[in-house]
Amino acid sequence: MDSFTTHKSDLKNNFTGINTLILGEVCGELKLCGLKLYLYLASNKDNFKWNMNPVAYANWLGMDYEKSGRTVRKAINDGISDLIENKYLIQNGKNHYEFYEGGTAEKIKEKMEQKVPKN
Repeated sequence: MDSFTTHKSDLKNNFTGINTLILGEVCGELKLCGLKLYLYLASNKDNFKWNMNPVAYANWLGMDYEKSGRTVRKAINDGISDLIENKYLIQNGKNHYEFYEGGTAEKIKEKMEQKVPKN
């Protein structure tokens, strides 16, 4: 059996807390573009409000926005579509979205219905 030793940096105030059970489900549902955006959004505290900054997102992805601006915008748009399709994001207004780490109420209801045995 393979063995792993994990080495992490000292986090101080720079950390992300995500429920590992939810993260496992998310990894099985989302495309890579959706997973990246999910992790980016989930790294913020509850009720955090901000405007998407493609330059900051590019930096977070380790990309140079000057060289890959179109690619970054497409990644954001594709990620948004994937999160909406999988019910982690709801569009609330023209350019406003609500992100739900564990999924929207509709998604949670669907999960609960799947767990209830049918007679």
